[in-house]
Formats: sequence, structure tokens, C-alpha cells
Amino acid sequence: MKTKVLIESQYFPSIAYFALIVKYDKLIIDVHENYHKGSYRNRTNIFSSQGKLALSVPLKSGKNSQTNIRDVLIDNETLWQVNHERAIESCYGKSPYYEYYIHWFRSMFQKKYIDLFTLNHEILNTCFKILDIDKGIQFSSEFLLVPRDNIDLKRDFISPKNKHRPRLDSYFNFSIYDQVFSDQRPFEPNLSILDLIFCLGPEAPRYLANTIRK
Repeated sequence: MKTKVLIESQYFPSIAYFALIVKYDKLIIDVHENYHKGSYRNRTNIFSSQGKLALSVPLKSGKNSQTNIRDVLIDNETLWQVNHERAIESCYGKSPYYEYYIHWFRSMFQKKYIDLFTLNHEILNTCFKILDIDKGIQFSSEFLLVPRDNIDLKRDFISPKNKHRPRLDSYFNFSIYDQVFSDQRPFEPNLSILDLIFCLGPEAPRYLANTIRK
């Protein structure tokens, strides 16, 4: 069995993303790939009273497949951080664990990040602390096209594109848990890790450990 997983940088990554991390001994973040449009690299999904809500980090010019992920710049001319923080509060303000964990993220919405990669890396480190994931984060030394040695290549394995949904359903088992709007909307699987943290709190690590199908 491969002991390391290589995956791309994501913005408030999904539950599946963290379930993969938990499965492997070590995590490698791909720093030699180029930015891909229509991915989770600069977007995430949370749960509102109207259903799934997408949050996207606005990017400056150069947000295309020719730009290295470390060189993708954030467009801070907009009030995206204010809007994201308000959306998260609106969606999770009444969740069981919102008040216990929101302080971990507030500073991120008050700080101006220049590039997307730095923002995503700080989010990942913060979530590691909350979820008690004791694994160092390594960066790739080169661009890998195929798995090798003890590295499992999972770049773009977790994608918002509908064509990849059957692959995720066959690999992950997203058990139902109580979400904020469960009385109004059907269960929505594989949202941002924020959904799991605010809804399950200290039970989130156990959920992640049982998410990948055996």
C-alpha cells in the first residue's frame, strides 16, 4: 500500500479531501502543477437554507492553466473576505459548534493574502490543529504524471464537476449527520470541512476516519 498521497492545494477543502489525508501516513501538496479553472483550488461549498452555496476567491489575471499554483494572485479589490465571513456566519451561526471554532478562522478574513497558495496553506494548517491531525505537510519536488514509489497521485481526484461524482461515490461513504438546515433540506454530502467542524465538532475526526470505503 502506498503511504503518501499527493494532492492539490484547495480553499477550505472538502470532507473527502481530509478523509484522504487521514488515510495516508504523509501528505504532499503539489507545488509544481498549474492552476485549473473549475476546481476546488479557489472555491468551496457550504450549506445554506437554500441548499449548497459556492464561495469563490476572486483571482487576478493569470488565472489559467499556464500559471503555476504558487503564482496565482488574489484580487483584493473586492470585499470577498467580508462576504465569505458573512456567508459562513449566516449558514453556521446556529450550528452546535460554531462559537467553539469560528475564532480559528476570523483572523484569516481580516488578513490580506497576496496569493492563493499561501491562503490555502494557512487554512490547511489551521484545520489540522482543529481536527488533531498530526502529520507534516510536504511540498512536491517535481511534477508527477503517474504514481511512483510509495506516492499515490490524487491530483484532481476530488472535483466539483458532475462527471466525477460516480468516482467519489464509489470511493467514499458520506454517512448522514445532522446539518444546520436538516429540517428544511435533504442531506448534502462532501461539503467544505467547515460543515463537518461546525456540525460535529470533536466527532469530526471519527467521521473522517470512517468515510473512505474499505
